[in-house]
Amino acid sequence: MPDFSYRPDDSAGPSQWGRNRRRRSSGLLWGILALMAGAMAVLLLTPWGQRAGRGAARRLFPEERTSAATQPKERVVVQERIVEKRVEVPVSTPPPSMPSGPPPGPRGDFTAMFSGIGLKTKLITVDGATATEERALPEAYTAEITVRIHLPKPASTMEQMRSLNPQIGNLLPDLEPMIQKGKVSGLYQHLYKVKKESLENNLERLDRALTRHNFFDLDTVLELTHPVSKRKVLLMQADMDVVSDGSDGDRMPVFDEAILKSAFFQPSTSYGWAKTTTKVNPVIPRLEAEMAEAKERLKSARLSKAEKDTLTSRVAQLPGVIADLQRRSYLIGQEDPFVVIPMSFRNYWGSKDWLPQIGDFVVVIYKDKLLPAVVGDYGPTIKVGEASLRIAREIDPTASPYKRPVSDLQVSYLFFPNTADAARKAPDYAAWRARCESLMKDIGVANASDELHTWEDRLTPPPAVTTTVTNPSGTPDGGAGESDSPQPAGASSSATGTGTETGAGTGAGALPK
Repeated sequence: MPDFSYRPDDSAGPSQWGRNRRRRSSGLLWGILALMAGAMAVLLLTPWGQRAGRGAARRLFPEERTSAATQPKERVVVQERIVEKRVEVPVSTPPPSMPSGPPPGPRGDFTAMFSGIGLKTKLITVDGATATEERALPEAYTAEITVRIHLPKPASTMEQMRSLNPQIGNLLPDLEPMIQKGKVSGLYQHLYKVKKESLENNLERLDRALTRHNFFDLDTVLELTHPVSKRKVLLMQADMDVVSDGSDGDRMPVFDEAILKSAFFQPSTSYGWAKTTTKVNPVIPRLEAEMAEAKERLKSARLSKAEKDTLTSRVAQLPGVIADLQRRSYLIGQEDPFVVIPMSFRNYWGSKDWLPQIGDFVVVIYKDKLLPAVVGDYGPTIKVGEASLRIAREIDPTASPYKRPVSDLQVSYLFFPNTADAARKAPDYAAWRARCESLMKDIGVANASDELHTWEDRLTPPPAVTTTVTNPSGTPDGGAGESDSPQPAGASSSATGTGTETGAGTGAGALPK
């Protein structure tokens, strides 16, 4: 058998043998490396090789494994699967693109803020720039408000008046011919013009705007003249709000505390006169206490600027109010029958022959009631239909400074212009009634004396009534022939059972029970 084993060339010597051995070792190494590279290339191209490579990488490079785990590649696949599942779930119908406004009622909603104004909303979106850019543009986020109002036309026929009070034709027999010859007063248009201007001035603060109720509080104002007597009368058809203002220390030394503390109370009215006694007005002690408290609060360092300004203004105002109440008296809302007219009436440039003034006589008509009164005060420029608490409680006993007796436009106010007394003084209800009776007869109410209400004076004590009690023999105590002479009020009777008794009545200023 031939021998193919390698034998070194002995003739080459030892140095040649070393070189040949190194060449054979180097060739063998390169062959092994080439074989390994080929094997790895094959492994990386197969699924098994890829899995093995990932496993080896996780063992050899744990930090790189953690970093790779946070890469979004695998997460994107998971998220795509979740989205696909959610799309398959049924969803509710989206809301309309133009929702209607919220219904009135819950505190803080738009309709409550906007004084009962009917609110309709509409959302409009347009494509804009980046949020950073849009933040800098005022017009990027705005609300446009359009207030639409129906200006009412005045009632001007007898049929319209009967629809508000079916009995008014019987109470005022000559009203129909007076309406036929009469006309709508310029005061009607004047007042609604003032209302409109007030609303325009408050468009940016609709929470301060006139309420729906108070905007539509006047149905008509008619200038009427009786065909025979030629007596002028201004007929105003409205609702009735309540006024509790006014005080008078001469007649009422004790004031109702609830009314005194009501939010809208004012101690004076436009109808006033000089005090006739030295009695202290019951409102003064409260105002003095308020002033002392305000001065004490002003010493605090914790007050805000707004609080400090308010207290400072009040402290400056109160001395003048107190000084006025020390020298003058006023109508009392809870006791005296009077009505209030808008301050804006004073700016009316129409005929003065029809314009009501303070002190003019007026008859208030509600259903079958005819209530005599006077014009006693000026009120807000944009409202009508206000009467004293005394009149309000005659119509509705539950009326209060916070509760009106009549909300609908069912109250007729018959003003008699230019009829005020020359001098103002404390109310004389009997004289007021007699004057109103005469004026009502001038416009055809023949039975005014029977129809007009009679007000009870609940402040002035009744006059003392003196009677003489005799003994059984029929002769006055003290012996026969002596004349009966009444004793002073409060004198006791004699032991024999004879004497005088005097009815002293109620104390001055006592409040009705």
